[in-house]
Amino acid sequence: MALRDDRWRLYVYKPALPEAEMQKQLVADFRHRVFGGSAGNLVAALLVGGLSAADLDEIRRLLDAHGL
Repeated sequence: MALRDDRWRLYVYKPALPEAEMQKQLVADFRHRVFGGSAGNLVAALLVGGLSAADLDEIRRLLDAHGL
């Protein structure tokens, strides 16, 4: 979603939401539409799709940072 300023017949688009909030909404929508709301199925699909060791390290770091 974007906001539009058309005062000068130029269209200047600006984000309506911060990037992190938009990502959060898109991932939640994707999880619900594609995986029936199941975070576990989403993660399983990522694992089957093949994650690199660096990807797994980053995921582990994020889980640790959240005490999980």
